[in-house]
Amino acid sequence: MSNAAQTWAWKQHPGKASDKSVLVALADNAWEDGSNAWPSLSTLAAKTDLTSRTVYAALLRLMLAGYIQRDDTPRQHKPAVYRLLYNRAEDAPRAEAGSGVNEIQGRTSQPPERKLTASRAEAASPELDLEPKTNPYCAPAPKPRRATSIPTDWQPTSEQVAWLTAKCPSVRGQSETQQWQDWHLAKGDVAKDWNASWRTWMRKAQGYAATGPANSTSTSSNLPNHHDPDRCPEHVGQWARTCGPCRADTLSGQAAS
Repeated sequence: MSNAAQTWAWKQHPGKASDKSVLVALADNAWEDGSNAWPSLSTLAAKTDLTSRTVYAALLRLMLAGYIQRDDTPRQHKPAVYRLLYNRAEDAPRAEAGSGVNEIQGRTSQPPERKLTASRAEAASPELDLEPKTNPYCAPAPKPRRATSIPTDWQPTSEQVAWLTAKCPSVRGQSETQQWQDWHLAKGDVAKDWNASWRTWMRKAQGYAATGPANSTSTSSNLPNHHDPDRCPEHVGQWARTCGPCRADTLSGQAAS
């Protein structure tokens, strides 16, 4: 901290309280000659109780008014370096609060002074790049996918059929796909990725087929039966309530009788 820089900053009249606060906070980090002041936007915002956006606009106005200048270009993990311009005349014209506004008695024709915001300052001086543009609010976040009901006309693609043949050789793809659709339609389920749901169903069907009675070994005949009660005990990979082979056998028996 430099007393000379602080004394100079307090004597300046930039015209706005936020600009004066930023100038004093910047002088708090400068050397005796006014150079090497490199606080970040977050540091200046914490010292002045202002937002980073207000500090950014104040720095632009101070640079355009000739109070400070930038000595170093900001880089990643390194803020900009500023210098206080002591050679600016202390008796420079002061921006009054009501300057340029038509007074009620005088009725002057001078148009009101427009406020210099950060966007206008950047448009007026595009070379003034105080900080890298890393604001996360500039780019909107992608919207998450919404869960939908299963399409009634859903059919596996050729790539999915090839995957089923390679990964789940013991699964009857057409019948399992119909059972999968009927199950979710009956329950009214919704999902964000029905392709992933279908693959999960087929993997489970393959697991049931691999551990079914047809693939049990003699060493496991003495073990207790942990068969899934929802699965058909006679036809591997089929649901007990919607087993296709059982239905066919029932219908053929009724037709024969």
